[in-house]
Amino acid sequence: MKLLNPIAINRSKPKEAIVQTLDEGSKRLKSGLFVLLFPEGTRVAAGKVGNYARSSFELAKRNNVKVLPICHNSGECWPAHKFLKNSGTIKLSIGQPFNVVDSKLSAEKIRTWTEEKLNS
Repeated sequence: MKLLNPIAINRSKPKEAIVQTLDEGSKRLKSGLFVLLFPEGTRVAAGKVGNYARSSFELAKRNNVKVLPICHNSGECWPAHKFLKNSGTIKLSIGQPFNVVDSKLSAEKIRTWTEEKLNS
């Protein structure tokens, strides 16, 4: 992971983590890089969708870049907090890119879209 140069945050300090994500994410976007964020923040049980933080949507809004929603069911083959993997097929759904006007509403919209994709 370190080779990918992630934005490493301290989850025990959520306010600092948001500021750091917005600052470092903005620098990367301005330098022409893509930024991949996981709005749940951690892995959850297969078929479940955790709460979505709105910081990734706020980052897109502040930098006037589109969000490309992606949903997958890899938790069925690679369960959260487990080393062993199961055989199976991973399904990937890619939504329509969109501009963020309201980060909270966008987080809710994409969380709902993800639930629908996982249950279809």
